Amino acid sequence: MPIINNYAVMVKITTELLSAIRSAPVLESKKLYVFQVLEDIFKKIDLTITFTKKLPIFYDEIIPVEILVHLHRWLRTKCCNIENITLMTSHHIGIQHWWYNWCELNAEKSFEIIEGRPADAYYSKDYSVDRLPDTEFFLSQKNIQLFFSFYGGSYASVERCYLTLRMLELHKCGFIDFLGDFLPKEKILSYAEHITYYTDQLQITALENLYDQFIVDFKLQNNSLLSVDTNKKIPYEPIYGDFQWNIDRHCFATVIRETLIDQPYACLTEKTLRTFLHHLIAIPTGYQAVADLESLGFWFPHDIMDYSYQTKKLYNERISLMIQAIKNITKKMSIDEFTQYYYKNINKFTVNAQLAHKLLMEPIL
Repeated sequence: MPIINNYAVMVKITTELLSAIRSAPVLESKKLYVFQVLEDIFKKIDLTITFTKKLPIFYDEIIPVEILVHLHRWLRTKCCNIENITLMTSHHIGIQHWWYNWCELNAEKSFEIIEGRPADAYYSKDYSVDRLPDTEFFLSQKNIQLFFSFYGGSYASVERCYLTLRMLELHKCGFIDFLGDFLPKEKILSYAEHITYYTDQLQITALENLYDQFIVDFKLQNNSLLSVDTNKKIPYEPIYGDFQWNIDRHCFATVIRETLIDQPYACLTEKTLRTFLHHLIAIPTGYQAVADLESLGFWFPHDIMDYSYQTKKLYNERISLMIQAIKNITKKMSIDEFTQYYYKNINKFTVNAQLAHKLLMEPIL
């Protein structure tokens, strides 16, 4: 194996481990499936080189905790210097700190983690910094009519369906979107009972009523007060995306459902960066995501939005407090006041957009 600057050639992993976990027929088989995939990925690599050389592993995908642990456990079965292995990520903030705490708690040596940023295919690779739309573009395009937008995605996992139903509590002040088919009501209610520890019957009843009101033939019905031309072409494409920009330009904020939101560290993909690029207030659903994003330099409006919900580790508790915080702000401020706040702080929105663009164009890896 060739060596460059004292490093072994990099191993790249994308979705193989996620696929292995999802395809495992039973929970007990997950470890076996992941180990088999890792054996195949590393079959041409002599891991004993780690006793003299560093071995970088680039994981270009979201990383759940179970993948981190499985990767660690598999490497522990091999003859290698695990401390000479570096795992480079591209979609996370705070994963390094959490993993080092996990290793200390379990009295384990493990690989180093380097946090990178996504150079996402969602955006054009040759999109230069000098083409970033300026303040005048946003001032001419923004026409705030609703408080928030929310995109539940297209893959009908039980958590996504649950969160979309929770957001429908706020249907009068937001645009709520979900593509694809919804899961059966009984499956979502069972999940809700599980994460509330069977102690919140009021929430279960409310979810059942929302499902009956808004889900017809497993499809989310149009619930928005907003009427927009979603086919209208805009300048600066493809960095914005016509469909979502034509919604977001009529909104003040976005509730961000990242790819992973039930992990003890933040996920960072185009979903979050698009929020800043669209000059929106960010309302992340992930644990401690605000603090992690602020550490990168992003601005959050603590003067009007209560982000204390972010410190709650339990997912259901965090979402409930977030919904209450949105109810509070929409009771205190009108659409006109949100518009005035936007114009007053236009420079802060622009700085957020420029920082998001820089992270996309100049990923840290």
